[in-house]
Amino acid sequence: MKVTDILKGIPKATLKKIESVLVRELDEEKKGVFVSYVDEGDSTFDVRLEVFENKLIKHLCDCGVDEEYCLHKLAVLKSLKSANKSTLKVEKKKRTRKLSESEILIMNLDKDAIASWMQSLFKVNKDLELQFLLQFGKQEVHYIPEDVKLLINEAIKSVVGKRKKLDAREVKKVADLVNQSLEGVKEFILIHSHQETVIDLTNAVYECISDFESRVTYTSVRMLRVLDAFIEHVALSIVQIKDVSALKNMFRKIWDNVFKLNNETYSRCDFELLKYVFSSCTVEQNVFFVSETIKEMERLGISFDSVSMEVKSFFLDVLVSDSLIKEYKNYFVPIRFENEFNMKLLNILKDVDGDLMEEYALTIINSNREEKYNFAYYQILQDWYLSINDLEKVVKYKKLLFLYNRSVEEYMYILNNDDISSFKKFRQYLFKHLQSEFHKRKRSEDFVFALLDAEKDYSEMLTYIDYHIRFHVFFPYLNELFSFNKEELLKRLLFIGKYSLYGEEVHDGAVEFVVANYSKEHLLLQLNSEIVGRHSFNETLLLALN
Repeated sequence: MKVTDILKGIPKATLKKIESVLVRELDEEKKGVFVSYVDEGDSTFDVRLEVFENKLIKHLCDCGVDEEYCLHKLAVLKSLKSANKSTLKVEKKKRTRKLSESEILIMNLDKDAIASWMQSLFKVNKDLELQFLLQFGKQEVHYIPEDVKLLINEAIKSVVGKRKKLDAREVKKVADLVNQSLEGVKEFILIHSHQETVIDLTNAVYECISDFESRVTYTSVRMLRVLDAFIEHVALSIVQIKDVSALKNMFRKIWDNVFKLNNETYSRCDFELLKYVFSSCTVEQNVFFVSETIKEMERLGISFDSVSMEVKSFFLDVLVSDSLIKEYKNYFVPIRFENEFNMKLLNILKDVDGDLMEEYALTIINSNREEKYNFAYYQILQDWYLSINDLEKVVKYKKLLFLYNRSVEEYMYILNNDDISSFKKFRQYLFKHLQSEFHKRKRSEDFVFALLDAEKDYSEMLTYIDYHIRFHVFFPYLNELFSFNKEELLKRLLFIGKYSLYGEEVHDGAVEFVVANYSKEHLLLQLNSEIVGRHSFNETLLLALN
């Protein structure tokens, strides 16, 4: 959709809201791709827009609002227009630019005079000196981790000094300098991607930026973006290696770092690099990497039981995404107390090996001490049995889940598919349990009457009408109860109607129903033998008759 059309369609109320938010650090990452922070109250949101020929191609915001164009996207679009970004302008013919006064001076000044002035400037501006060195200095032919750490720390120091807190503008300057200082390192990595030193360089970058994150306070995520972009660059360089033996060695080095350090100083950097490698691979490469991973684990004597839950879960995702789970399914088993992982594993196995899924689910159920932890596993078993049309087991798990997932529809399914003797036991237990909840969970009263209505068991429903049950619970069934046994219904109504209701209002509809369906003489006769308490149903009925 055209940007101009989007901006024209903004309602007046939204325009007022846009004025209350702050768009800051609006940058063009690359041609047509704009990133910015939008502050709304105490919250800050990341916005990313991609514009091509005055059309909004992609738009992202991490606010989570379920709207195509949220307030924050619209605010950035409006700021783009106000800033007259070139992406939103119609291209004009290029004109010869008029040189500024400073440009003319630089062109005319003596080289020695410029050099002398710049040397004096560098003494009081280390930031400018570093940028000059990065731009015009000779590039290192070979990098070691110490070189990389020195580059990054010098870039950070030139802006930060000894301070512990930075504003967003200063963080942007640091991020730009670090990015610039790493350009040569990236080129080196691209050329030498087959060498294991590449992984050591990546860890050096990770260590420096992580150290900066921990010791300096700021709100921006720019430095994390720098780190992510660098690790992604390394991963892309690695998957471009053509030599299979070299590729295998690099992959083994990464896994060695993850596995060996896993239980001690878990190598977060190597694991992040590993994730980027897998996400950057072709399907054929992933098949190769999975095979190499298994071989490497066997070589190191490591099983998936011994690696961290995060590594285990990630590798399971890799196998699923590349349709390799059937081949490697037996490498994964449920982990006690790790319900999130276990549910993921069972849901995957459900479509690959139902029998193995059933075995694992039953093992987990038998190991759980509390019934509430079993409900999720009952549900997955019930769904699987339903898919293979095993109605006996479907009913079994519906009964186990019933109090957790109670509904009339589920009850009727059990009634229609269970054998008689088994259902009688279930029903007896269920109604006893529901009755025990009457005093603390009033909805249980409504549910019992709904179940009895579904069964058309109005005989038993009449037995539930006593002074414990409120009028509104059985009022919806008065017609059915009257048709079934009108005298027993009247007897029950007058029996509970003698008690004072205090705060509970008598249901006017119940009085009207009785007056309309029973003769006055009959009602007066019955009321003569019943107590008529103050503020009771019987008193209200007597007043209506008189």
